[in-house]
Amino acid sequence: MCIMRILIIEDEVSLAKLLRGVLSKTYAVDVCSSGKEGLLMATSQDHDLIMLDLSLPDIDGKDVCIAIRQAAVKSPILVLTGRDALNDKLELLDAGADDYLVKPTSLAEVQARIRALLRRPQEVLIDDTLNVGDVVLDTHHRTVFRQGLKIELRRKEFELLGYLMQNVSRVVTREQIINSLWDNNAEFFLNTVDVHIMHLRDKVDRPFKQKLIKTIHGIGYKMEGYNGSLPSTGK
Repeated sequence: MCIMRILIIEDEVSLAKLLRGVLSKTYAVDVCSSGKEGLLMATSQDHDLIMLDLSLPDIDGKDVCIAIRQAAVKSPILVLTGRDALNDKLELLDAGADDYLVKPTSLAEVQARIRALLRRPQEVLIDDTLNVGDVVLDTHHRTVFRQGLKIELRRKEFELLGYLMQNVSRVVTREQIINSLWDNNAEFFLNTVDVHIMHLRDKVDRPFKQKLIKTIHGIGYKMEGYNGSLPSTGK
């Protein structure tokens, strides 16, 4: 459940595919190909590390880096750049980057830099407990309770619920769910996510009056909390 999540902002399709293929063996990986999309994902979703290419088609990568920091995102930023001049490197660090690699570089060095950045102590430690509405998920003990009742989930159901809870009130697409929770080499059918959502609802939602997992037709799913008193389900 404690899989670290990396966002790759890279417009070179072959490089993005290569990085995803290698890194997804160890991490959950999100990929986008433009500065605008990357900035949206970086500021609306939680990532343990962001890989940022400077040569993006719409926005200069340095400006994306600055905007991410202005949005108070604390995730380490590893910049991929073809600019090797000292002034360029200093400007990147001043813009908020934590480290940089000059392309071309080896995958081994990319992985080593990522490990080094992820070893750095974070300002905010992620709590072992996630709460949405009356659902409590403990990532350390791998338990789920709703209204005090323990819910038994299979491994992938547990990971899927945790992913939805981490992104509470945000719409997540089927592709994002697959990229985050399934191995890159795993075989799955187009309705894999839908089937797992159905099983998850059977256990987490259907026995209760308040439904938390919402379908956003044509896009994906989101989990919503609620305010007010809980409905009584006791006898």
